[in-house]
Amino acid sequence: MNPDIEFSQGKNVTDVSKAIGVSHLIFSSLYHVTEETKGRLSHVPHFDSKANIEKYIRASGVGCSFVLPGYYMSNFTQMLSRAEDGSYQLFYPVGKQAHFLSSMRPRIQHAGQLKDKQILAAAKYYTPEEIVDTFSKVTGKKAVFVQVSSDQYKASLPAAVADEYLENQLFVEEPGYYLGEPLEPSLSLLDGKPTTWEEFVKKNVSAWK
Repeated sequence: MNPDIEFSQGKNVTDVSKAIGVSHLIFSSLYHVTEETKGRLSHVPHFDSKANIEKYIRASGVGCSFVLPGYYMSNFTQMLSRAEDGSYQLFYPVGKQAHFLSSMRPRIQHAGQLKDKQILAAAKYYTPEEIVDTFSKVTGKKAVFVQVSSDQYKASLPAAVADEYLENQLFVEEPGYYLGEPLEPSLSLLDGKPTTWEEFVKKNVSAWK
């Protein structure tokens, strides 16, 4: 919850690793939203602080693989909210063509070949409509995507996190969570198939009862 503390922790791990000769780190990183949007979105510290740690690790010379987690499927157990009529609604301040990512837990192999590389830990890109359509198909429950304005979205959140959550979603739309990078190179590193959104819903259907 504090980017300065997070950076300090990352710096300490890096410095100690270098001092004792650790050969390889695996660090959970993200893109620097402020820099990637040239300051348009500057209130997403939980992304920016991780990106700053990645920069520090790279500059230190300590070998590292950088795993960039996708948008957690479990987020939708709360974001797909139930209406009074029993249907479900997904409210987002983005257009229907925005691409969210289903996260995966990669098993890192051949660490030596992945030194200083980024691994995009997501199974697939999904639009909001694909998310609700798959949900309806699996559960038999009606679900719709509703695009709301930035002000409407912020009004539904605690003031302390409203700007950060809003800009996190806007980053997903433009320039894109992974800046539009393809997932295939990272998927090729897996020794199996990652869980799809459809499979996740089937396994966790009770979360929406």
